[in-house]
Amino acid sequence: MKAIRAAELPASPVELERWYAQVPDSSNAAIPLVKAFELLKTFPDARSNRIAKIRLPERGKKWSPEEQDLVAEYVAMNAEALALAREAVQRPQCRYPIALSYGLMTDTPHLAGLKELTRIASYRAFLSAEQGRAPDWTQDIRLILQLACTLEKEPLLISQLLRHSLIELAAHTTERCLGVADAGDDLGTLIYAFEMVENTNALWLALVGERASAIPVFRLSWAEMKRIGANAEGGSPQSKPPPLAGQPNPLFWLSGLFERELNFFLQAMETNIALAALPPPASLVVTNLADQLSKLAKRRHYILSGLLLPTFWNAIIRTAGSFARIRLVRTALAIERFRAEHNRLPESLDELVPGLLPAVPADPFDGAPLRYRKLEKGYVVYSVDRDGQDDGGRERPADRTRRDETTYDIIFVVER
Repeated sequence: MKAIRAAELPASPVELERWYAQVPDSSNAAIPLVKAFELLKTFPDARSNRIAKIRLPERGKKWSPEEQDLVAEYVAMNAEALALAREAVQRPQCRYPIALSYGLMTDTPHLAGLKELTRIASYRAFLSAEQGRAPDWTQDIRLILQLACTLEKEPLLISQLLRHSLIELAAHTTERCLGVADAGDDLGTLIYAFEMVENTNALWLALVGERASAIPVFRLSWAEMKRIGANAEGGSPQSKPPPLAGQPNPLFWLSGLFERELNFFLQAMETNIALAALPPPASLVVTNLADQLSKLAKRRHYILSGLLLPTFWNAIIRTAGSFARIRLVRTALAIERFRAEHNRLPESLDELVPGLLPAVPADPFDGAPLRYRKLEKGYVVYSVDRDGQDDGGRERPADRTRRDETTYDIIFVVER
C-alpha cells in the first residue's frame, strides 16, 4: 500500500474521503439537485404502479391514449423538479453529500433521484418529439446527459454504472425521438453534448475509489463482518455505526490467508486501474486477464477477490458498450445533418467525412469503423458488441433468454 500512497492515491476509505475534493457551495450543482429530488412527486393511488412500468414505445409504435395521458400528467406533476434540475446543471461542479469514509457501506441516496429525474425527462422528450417540438425534445436529451455528468468525478463504481445507464437512456430516447421527428437546428448542439460524455477517466476514478473502499474488508473482525451483513439486510443510514476500522480477526491474521489475498487483490486492481485508463479496444484485454485471475483466485481459495474482481472486469466491458452507444448516436446525428443538407441518406459513412465528422467513429470492440446499412425505410448504424462478431446489425430481442446463444450487435435504427 506504500506504492498506492506514493502515487498520491487513497489506500483507505478515510483517505478516499479526503482525496475526493470538496466543491464550493456556490459552484456545486448537487445542492439544488438535492432540492429537485425532494420535489419529485408521484400519484397517490394505483397510477403510481402503472407509471413505474411505462417505457418508451417500441420502434414504430406509440403509447396508447391512456398511457399518453398518464405520462403527460406525470410529467406536468414534476415540471418544477425538472426546471430546478435544468437550472442546477448550469453550475460548473458537482459533489453529492456522501460519506466515503464508510467504504463499502457508503450510502448513495442521490442515485435514485437522478434515475427518476432522467426517466421523467425521457418521457417529456418523447412527448415533445411526437408533437414536432424539436427544440424541446433535444433540450431534454441534453438535460439527461448533463445529469449523467454530475456523477463523472464520483469515485464509486455504482455511480459510474448509473452514469452509463443515464447516457444509454439518452441514446435510446434520441433513437426513439428521431424515429418520429427531426431535430431541427439542434443537431450540432446534440452531437457536441454526446461528445462531451465520452470520458475515459471516470471509470479510472471509480476503480481507485473501490480499491480504497475494499482494502479494510480483508482485515475485518467477525463483528465488522456481521455489521456489513446487517447493513445489507436493511440497516438505516440514521442508525449507521462508525466507519469500519478493519481490525483483523486473529485467526486470519496469524494464518496469513487474508494478507496473501489482499496482496493478490491489490496486484489485480493495479492492472484493472491501468486498463481502465485506456480507451477501448485496448482496455478489453481485461477479458483474457479475468479468466486467468478467476482461475487463480479459485485455486487459492481467495473468496473475497472472487466476489469483488468480476464486478470491476465487467465494468470495463460495460464502459466499451457505453462508448459504442455514444458513437452510434453521434454518427446517426451526423447522418441526419447530411439528410437535411442533401435531402437523401449517405451511401456510406465516408460521405460524412470531413464535413460532418472528422473521421468515421471507431467501434470500441474491434477498432474498425462503425457499420452502416440503409434500410427500406431509414438506416441502421451498429457496433459488433463484446463478441466481436459482425451480425449485420441484428438486434437483441427484449425477451432474450439466457439459453439464447445467438450473437447480436448494438444498433441504432432510424426508420424515417
